[in-house]
Amino acid sequence: MILKEYAFSLSNRHHFFPPSQISSFYNISSDTFMSLWDYDGHVIDYVKEKGTLASYDGMLYMPDEFILDVDGSNPDNARQKAIGLGILLDDLCVPYQAYFSGTGFHLGIPGSAFRWKPAPNLHLMVKDELMAKGIYEYADVSVSDKTRLIRVVNTLNSKSNLWKIPLLQKELLIKENDLYSIHYRLIPYMRLKADCGYGTAIHETKIK
Repeated sequence: MILKEYAFSLSNRHHFFPPSQISSFYNISSDTFMSLWDYDGHVIDYVKEKGTLASYDGMLYMPDEFILDVDGSNPDNARQKAIGLGILLDDLCVPYQAYFSGTGFHLGIPGSAFRWKPAPNLHLMVKDELMAKGIYEYADVSVSDKTRLIRVVNTLNSKSNLWKIPLLQKELLIKENDLYSIHYRLIPYMRLKADCGYGTAIHETKIK
C-alpha cells in the first residue's frame, strides 16, 4: 500500500494514510502538512521501531504531484521567482499548478512528468536532474529531502494567517493562448535574473 505522512503541526507527525485521502484534510483552519514523497508499508514499521522518520532507509515513490517551494526576501521577490520558474517550466514543456502557500508559492508538477522507478535514493536522483535543468535557481533545493513536509492545499498557514490556495496561471503569470500578454516584455528580465523593480515593470509594459 502506498502511503503519505500527514502532520497536524511540526510536532504532531507520523500519521499515515493513502494519498487518496488527502481531500479529508482540506479546509482545516490550522497548520496541516503532508509528505513530499510517498512511502510503502515499511514506513509504519520503521516509525514504530525508531520513533522517528529521521534517516529513513525505505523506498521512496513519486507522488501524484511533486511540489517545488518558492520563497523570497519579500512577497514581490517570491512572486518574481515563481514567475521565473513558471517560464522555465513552460520552456521545458512541463505542466504545473501554482499555489499561494500563505507566505510564498508552490508549483506542483504532475508525478507522471517523471519516469523514475521507486528507489531509496529517489530524492537524490530527482534533485540532481532538477538542479541540472535550472529548477533550483528559483525553488528551494532543501525542499527535496526524503522526509520533507509540504503544506496541504486549502489549509491555514498560522505564520501569516493566510490560506494555501490554488492559483490560476493568470494570477501568477498573465498569459493568453500561447503568448505572455501583460508580462511579455518582462520575460527577458526573468530569464537573465535581472532586477526588475516596479518602475521598470510599469515602463516596460507601457511601451508599444
